[in-house]
Amino acid sequence: VGIGTTNPGAPLDVLGGIRATLINYYPSVNVAGIVPLGYSGGTGSQNWAIRGVYQYWNGVGNNASGGDLDLIKSQDGNTILATKTNGTSLGNVGIGTASPNGRLEISGQFFSTLYAGAVAIDWNNGNVQSFTLGNGGNTVSFSNAKAGAEYLLRITQPGSGAAGTITWSGNWKWPGGVSPVLTSTNGALDILKFASNGTNVENTGYASDIK
Repeated sequence: VGIGTTNPGAPLDVLGGIRATLINYYPSVNVAGIVPLGYSGGTGSQNWAIRGVYQYWNGVGNNASGGDLDLIKSQDGNTILATKTNGTSLGNVGIGTASPNGRLEISGQFFSTLYAGAVAIDWNNGNVQSFTLGNGGNTVSFSNAKAGAEYLLRITQPGSGAAGTITWSGNWKWPGGVSPVLTSTNGALDILKFASNGTNVENTGYASDIK
Protein backbone atom coordinates (compact mmCIF):
# COMPACT_ATOMS: atom_id res chain seq x y z
CA VAL A 1 0.00 0.00 0.00
CA GLY A 2 1.39 3.39 -0.93
CA ILE A 3 0.41 6.70 0.69
CA GLY A 4 1.81 9.64 -1.22
CA THR A 5 3.63 7.30 -3.58
CA THR A 6 2.52 5.20 -6.55
CA ASN A 7 5.49 2.86 -6.21
CA PRO A 8 5.52 1.46 -2.65
CA GLY A 9 8.62 -0.49 -1.71
CA ALA A 10 7.18 -2.12 1.42
CA PRO A 11 3.78 -3.52 2.57
CA LEU A 12 3.08 0.05 3.76
CA ASP A 13 5.10 2.87 2.23
CA VAL A 14 4.38 6.46 3.29
CA LEU A 15 6.05 9.34 1.46
CA GLY A 16 6.46 12.16 3.98
CA GLY A 17 5.86 12.40 7.71
CA ILE A 18 3.56 10.19 9.76
CA ARG A 19 1.38 11.79 12.44
CA ALA A 20 -0.86 10.20 15.04
CA THR A 21 -3.32 12.35 17.00
CA LEU A 22 -3.28 10.78 20.46
CA ILE A 23 -6.52 12.28 21.76
CA ASN A 24 -9.04 14.82 20.54
CA TYR A 25 -7.96 17.31 23.19
CA TYR A 26 -5.63 20.02 21.92
CA PRO A 27 -5.19 17.84 18.83
CA SER A 28 -2.55 20.13 17.34
CA VAL A 29 -0.15 19.39 20.20
CA ASN A 30 -1.29 15.97 21.47
CA VAL A 31 0.44 14.17 18.64
CA ALA A 32 3.28 11.78 17.91
CA GLY A 33 4.91 10.89 14.65
CA ILE A 34 7.87 10.53 12.33
CA VAL A 35 8.79 13.85 10.77
CA PRO A 36 11.35 14.96 8.15
CA LEU A 37 13.87 17.58 9.27
CA GLY A 38 15.34 18.59 5.92
CA TYR A 39 18.32 17.47 3.92
CA SER A 40 21.84 17.39 5.29
CA GLY A 41 24.38 19.58 3.60
CA GLY A 42 27.09 16.97 3.93
CA THR A 43 25.45 13.96 2.31
CA GLY A 44 22.20 15.13 0.75
CA SER A 45 20.32 12.54 2.79
CA GLN A 46 17.09 13.26 4.66
CA ASN A 47 17.37 13.84 8.39
CA TRP A 48 14.39 12.73 10.44
CA ALA A 49 13.02 12.47 13.97
CA ILE A 50 10.64 10.33 15.99
CA ARG A 51 8.63 13.03 17.75
CA GLY A 52 6.35 12.76 20.78
CA VAL A 53 4.59 15.04 23.19
CA TYR A 54 6.50 16.84 25.92
CA GLN A 55 4.09 17.62 28.78
CA TYR A 56 4.67 21.07 30.24
CA TRP A 57 3.97 21.47 33.93
CA ASN A 58 1.05 23.81 33.31
CA GLY A 59 -0.75 21.75 30.71
CA VAL A 60 -0.48 20.16 27.31
CA GLY A 61 -2.15 23.19 25.76
CA ASN A 62 1.17 25.04 26.13
CA ASN A 63 3.14 22.47 24.14
CA ALA A 64 4.81 23.51 20.93
CA SER A 65 2.96 22.35 17.84
CA GLY A 66 3.97 18.81 16.95
CA GLY A 67 5.24 17.82 20.35
CA ASP A 68 8.55 18.47 22.02
CA LEU A 69 10.44 15.20 22.51
CA ASP A 70 12.63 14.26 19.57
CA LEU A 71 14.75 11.22 18.80
CA ILE A 72 16.78 12.46 15.87
CA LYS A 73 18.88 10.45 13.43
CA SER A 74 21.45 12.95 12.20
CA GLN A 75 23.46 13.25 9.00
CA ASP A 76 26.64 11.83 10.54
CA GLY A 77 24.98 8.60 11.67
CA ASN A 78 24.59 9.64 15.31
CA THR A 79 21.34 9.42 17.25
CA ILE A 80 20.41 12.48 19.31
CA LEU A 81 17.88 12.63 22.13
CA ALA A 82 16.57 16.18 22.22
CA THR A 83 13.65 17.77 23.98
CA LYS A 84 12.94 20.79 21.81
CA THR A 85 11.87 20.78 18.19
CA ASN A 86 14.97 22.73 17.20
CA GLY A 87 17.19 19.92 18.53
CA THR A 88 18.55 21.77 21.57
CA SER A 89 18.42 20.40 25.08
CA LEU A 90 15.58 21.05 27.48
CA GLY A 91 15.86 19.37 30.87
CA ASN A 92 17.51 16.10 31.89
CA VAL A 93 17.27 12.45 30.85
CA GLY A 94 16.54 9.72 33.38
CA ILE A 95 16.95 5.97 32.90
CA GLY A 96 15.26 4.11 35.73
CA THR A 97 14.43 7.36 37.52
CA ALA A 98 11.66 9.92 37.02
CA SER A 99 13.66 12.72 38.67
CA PRO A 100 17.10 12.97 37.05
CA ASN A 101 19.41 15.53 38.67
CA GLY A 102 21.87 15.84 35.76
CA ARG A 103 21.89 15.75 31.97
CA LEU A 104 21.87 11.95 32.30
CA GLU A 105 21.11 10.03 35.52
CA ILE A 106 20.94 6.24 35.57
CA SER A 107 19.40 4.33 38.45
CA GLY A 108 20.93 0.86 38.40
CA GLN A 109 24.03 -0.74 36.98
CA PHE A 110 25.57 0.40 33.72
CA PHE A 111 28.75 -0.80 32.11
CA SER A 112 30.99 -0.83 29.08
CA THR A 113 31.55 -4.20 27.43
CA LEU A 114 34.98 -5.64 28.25
CA TYR A 115 36.91 -5.68 24.99
CA ALA A 116 39.72 -8.21 24.69
CA GLY A 117 42.14 -6.62 22.25
CA ALA A 118 45.79 -6.11 21.50
CA VAL A 119 48.54 -3.64 22.43
CA ALA A 120 47.25 -1.18 19.79
CA ILE A 121 44.34 0.22 21.81
CA ASP A 122 41.38 1.61 19.87
CA TRP A 123 39.14 3.24 22.48
CA ASN A 124 36.21 3.10 20.05
CA ASN A 125 36.05 -0.61 20.93
CA GLY A 126 35.15 0.17 24.55
CA ASN A 127 36.14 2.04 27.70
CA VAL A 128 37.36 -1.15 29.42
CA GLN A 129 39.94 -3.17 27.50
CA SER A 130 42.24 -6.05 28.26
CA PHE A 131 45.24 -7.67 26.62
CA THR A 132 47.96 -10.19 27.41
CA LEU A 133 51.55 -9.10 26.98
CA GLY A 134 53.98 -11.01 24.84
CA ASN A 135 57.29 -12.18 26.28
CA GLY A 136 59.83 -9.38 26.33
CA GLY A 137 59.19 -5.92 24.94
CA ASN A 138 55.73 -4.66 23.90
CA THR A 139 54.81 -1.26 22.45
CA VAL A 140 51.38 -0.03 23.58
CA SER A 141 49.65 2.76 21.67
CA PHE A 142 46.13 4.19 21.56
CA SER A 143 43.75 5.94 19.20
CA ASN A 144 40.31 7.62 19.33
CA ALA A 145 40.44 8.91 22.92
CA LYS A 146 37.55 11.29 23.67
CA ALA A 147 37.73 14.40 25.87
CA GLY A 148 36.07 13.76 29.23
CA ALA A 149 36.14 9.96 28.89
CA GLU A 150 37.52 7.55 31.48
CA TYR A 151 39.23 4.28 30.57
CA LEU A 152 40.47 1.09 32.21
CA LEU A 153 43.25 -1.19 30.97
CA ARG A 154 43.57 -4.75 32.26
CA ILE A 155 47.10 -5.95 31.51
CA THR A 156 48.03 -9.61 32.01
CA GLN A 157 51.54 -11.06 31.96
CA PRO A 158 52.20 -14.08 29.71
CA GLY A 159 51.43 -17.44 31.29
CA SER A 160 55.01 -18.70 30.95
CA GLY A 161 58.47 -17.55 29.95
CA ALA A 162 59.94 -14.09 30.25
CA ALA A 163 57.83 -11.27 31.65
CA GLY A 164 56.41 -8.68 29.30
CA THR A 165 57.54 -5.08 29.48
CA ILE A 166 55.89 -2.01 27.94
CA THR A 167 57.05 0.96 25.94
CA TRP A 168 54.17 3.45 26.01
CA SER A 169 53.89 5.01 22.55
CA GLY A 170 51.97 8.27 22.16
CA ASN A 171 50.42 10.72 24.59
CA TRP A 172 50.23 8.61 27.74
CA LYS A 173 50.72 10.81 30.81
CA TRP A 174 51.86 9.63 34.26
CA PRO A 175 52.13 11.06 37.78
CA GLY A 176 55.54 12.71 37.97
CA GLY A 177 56.11 11.69 34.35
CA VAL A 178 57.00 8.12 35.36
CA SER A 179 55.01 5.06 34.23
CA PRO A 180 54.42 2.29 36.80
CA VAL A 181 56.49 -0.85 36.96
CA LEU A 182 54.22 -3.77 36.14
CA THR A 183 54.08 -6.98 38.15
CA SER A 184 56.46 -9.44 36.45
CA THR A 185 55.00 -12.75 37.71
CA ASN A 186 53.62 -15.06 35.02
CA GLY A 187 49.88 -14.57 34.67
CA ALA A 188 49.82 -11.48 36.92
CA LEU A 189 47.07 -8.92 36.36
CA ASP A 190 47.57 -5.16 36.70
CA ILE A 191 44.80 -2.60 36.16
CA LEU A 192 45.39 1.00 35.13
CA LYS A 193 42.83 3.82 35.10
CA PHE A 194 42.96 6.84 32.81
CA ALA A 195 41.12 10.07 32.04
CA SER A 196 41.38 11.84 28.68
CA ASN A 197 41.38 15.43 27.48
CA GLY A 198 40.96 14.27 23.88
CA THR A 199 44.69 14.37 23.12
CA ASN A 200 46.31 12.71 26.13
CA VAL A 201 45.25 9.82 28.34
CA GLU A 202 46.30 10.62 31.89
CA ASN A 203 46.90 7.94 34.51
CA THR A 204 44.67 8.44 37.55
CA GLY A 205 45.05 5.06 39.24
CA TYR A 206 47.06 1.84 39.32
CA ALA A 207 46.34 -1.47 41.03
CA SER A 208 49.05 -4.13 40.83
CA ASP A 209 49.04 -7.92 41.08
CA ILE A 210 45.26 -8.34 41.35
CA LYS A 211 44.42 -11.79 42.75
